[in-house]
Amino acid sequence: MQFIKDDPTIRSSLCSTILLCGCPSLSKSKLFCDLSSELIDAFQQNPYLENLSPDSRIRFVSMSDICRYSSQASDFDWSGKEQSAIEYVQNSLLPHCLRLCVMLSSEQAKTASIEGKTDLYLSRSSKNALSIIPDPFIPFEDHSEEAVANAFIILRRKKLMESIRFIAGGGIPFQKLTEFLHGPVMRKHMTGVPVWWCPWIHDLLLLVHAALLGLTSVVAELPI
Repeated sequence: MQFIKDDPTIRSSLCSTILLCGCPSLSKSKLFCDLSSELIDAFQQNPYLENLSPDSRIRFVSMSDICRYSSQASDFDWSGKEQSAIEYVQNSLLPHCLRLCVMLSSEQAKTASIEGKTDLYLSRSSKNALSIIPDPFIPFEDHSEEAVANAFIILRRKKLMESIRFIAGGGIPFQKLTEFLHGPVMRKHMTGVPVWWCPWIHDLLLLVHAALLGLTSVVAELPI
């Protein structure tokens, strides 16, 4: 993992990719790693889903995919180094994001209070000198408020991706999932969506595509 520590560009591109796509599974467990058989059958049997379904891929987005996406930004070849990326994210980046959210925000509030400033960020260094990306290998005080926000987003999207993998991987029976998508709760949250939007088709597809390709895939086309 030393090459990651030595190169801030690699760390930045990997962190940015995880920020956009969500954190893939870092576990060696084979649970919730691919689409459930019930979902696959539903895509094959339902003509509405069949026409809109993703390709033959059934494996959820992995660290190998994240590294491939990241390579386009950093021009770094991650081939054979995916385990180092997993170790960095699991042992360095995610714990750092948690510490950053807790410690830096409280430190900013304390400093601002001591100096009698009502705005927390008036007590910070020049914005140009601060990192906007959480980086475990730079001091806490060199992180901007954007870095704290991005750290929180990374942690939140990690939990979101865990939930997506659980649902799309069969943690919830498909019948119960479709009943929920047809139910009154979903119908109460249709404000702002097109009149033709069907949660049991389009929300289900968003869920599947996010599980297979990452969160960014629902708004942008990623290389497959």
